[in-house]
This record gives sequence, C-alpha cells and structure tokens, in this order.
Amino acid sequence: AEGGSAPWDAAIRLLDEMELRGLPASVRAHNAAIELRAAACDAAGARWLLERMERRGLQPDGYSYTSAMKACGRAADAAAAAELLERAELIPRRRGGQRQWLQRGYSGAAPLF
Repeated sequence: AEGGSAPWDAAIRLLDEMELRGLPASVRAHNAAIELRAAACDAAGARWLLERMERRGLQPDGYSYTSAMKACGRAADAAAAAELLERAELIPRRRGGQRQWLQRGYSGAAPLF
C-alpha cells in the first residue's frame, strides 16, 4: 500500500493530502481508491484500505466491500473474498435494504469475479 507512481498510489496520496488539509476523506473517496486496487488485482491493498477506513472511524459500505471482494477475486484469493463477504453481511440495513442487495448480489459469488 505504499510507494510507486500508479493511479492507485496517487489515490492514497490524495487521501493523505485531504487529511493533511483538514478535509476528512469520505467513504466515497476511499471507495474510489479501493476500486483502483481492484483494477490492479491488489487484494491486500484493497483490504488495507478497508482497515484504513475503519481506523479513521468510517464505516465501509456495500460498495466498499463489493470493490474489495472484486480485488480478491481478480487476485484469486477466495479465502479473503469469503471473509469480506461475511463482514459485509454484518453491515446494518440502510437505504432500502443493503443487506438484501448483498445477499442477491453474492449468492453464487464466483461469476462476479
């Protein structure tokens, strides 16, 4: 999760810069960085970003977990994807039944990866 000059590293630097300037990095901003990690097949980086969110008091949402699971799938890390799915299912129901969306979207998760 450190170094380099790829787009996902630039996203981390932007999150850090936001915080240095006193602007809280939102769930949406972190989700964008997680999605970039997924595009790079970087499961460890995506999971690190989820942990970063939690350390900063942000609650990852369904999109956070979806993107991180996509990274795990692309990295062929089924165990990590399964662990994230379990965590995602614990997300409190918000905005019209997010838990129901997760259950529909991931019953038979393999095709999504």
